Amino acid sequence: MRSHVSINVTVVLAIAAATLVGWAAANQPRFEPQWPTAVHGFAYSPLQRGQAPSRGDQPSRAQIDADLALMAGTAGSIRTYSLDGIYSEIPGMAARHGLDVTLGVDLEGDRRSDEVRVARLGVVASESQSVQRAIIGNETLLTETLTIEDLTALIERARLDLPVAVSTAEPWHIWMQHPELASHVDFITVHLLPYWEGIAIDEAVDYVLSRMALLETTFPGKPIVIGEVGWPSHGRMRDNAVPSKAHAATFLRRFLERADARGYEYFLMEAFDQPWKRYVEGQVGAYWGVFDVDRAAKYDFVGPIESLPGWRTLAIVSALLAALVYCAMLVDGRRLRG
Repeated sequence: MRSHVSINVTVVLAIAAATLVGWAAANQPRFEPQWPTAVHGFAYSPLQRGQAPSRGDQPSRAQIDADLALMAGTAGSIRTYSLDGIYSEIPGMAARHGLDVTLGVDLEGDRRSDEVRVARLGVVASESQSVQRAIIGNETLLTETLTIEDLTALIERARLDLPVAVSTAEPWHIWMQHPELASHVDFITVHLLPYWEGIAIDEAVDYVLSRMALLETTFPGKPIVIGEVGWPSHGRMRDNAVPSKAHAATFLRRFLERADARGYEYFLMEAFDQPWKRYVEGQVGAYWGVFDVDRAAKYDFVGPIESLPGWRTLAIVSALLAALVYCAMLVDGRRLRG
């Protein structure tokens, strides 16, 4: 009898140990470079929890001011996308926090409306010294919102009216498909988001750098700003690209180290999670923020990166459950024999 008890205890301990070892093996910490003291900039969409542009929602001045204060502790500049409503006040508010602004205006594809928007951008840019650059349209060629002829006409008008350098923002392959676009801008604004191209996390930063090298070779002497670069923390796997907090933290730490070493100017995609984007880009669109929708950091900026923070507690619970299941099986077995 004692031998059976001894064997059973040994089996239970072995099951528990194997469970703990399995959890530990699957959650080995990654030791990656730490974040720099400050990053170059954030792509900034200011909508808060429960807000969506489709309903005309806008954040309050107090909410925007709190966002700017948070970003000013981490970055030197922001990139905006719209001038609708309170958004046009962001440059003035950013100046009070010491943030530079790359001012953006979205385009609709309606000539008269877009001309009014570009004219409005000129007014806002001239009213605040925080505005360092302007971006006319965001992925308008990718989405076929405008033809290249209509887009370049708006850009050229803006270049005449604005006191700052002017660009438009497109993914890298659009710049390669339309090299003539570069002659109409003062600098190239490129989006480099390897998740959308299905690139595995361990290849992602090298991929970004290779696209930058291609653009630098294709457009020698042309300034290049990375308008969006990042990795989502949640959503569906896309080919070899897996969204997770650990992968987002890993990508950004690796990118920041190498980008800063090369002197790149960049805007991390993005400052805050934007839940409304799931209705535009799918579930993954909501989870590109460095901070979540409630403005809490989603991962550590220093120290080891764990695939599943808190896994130790889960491992102990799993080990106990496995042991309980084994004990229950023993009891059932004895009842059957009885």
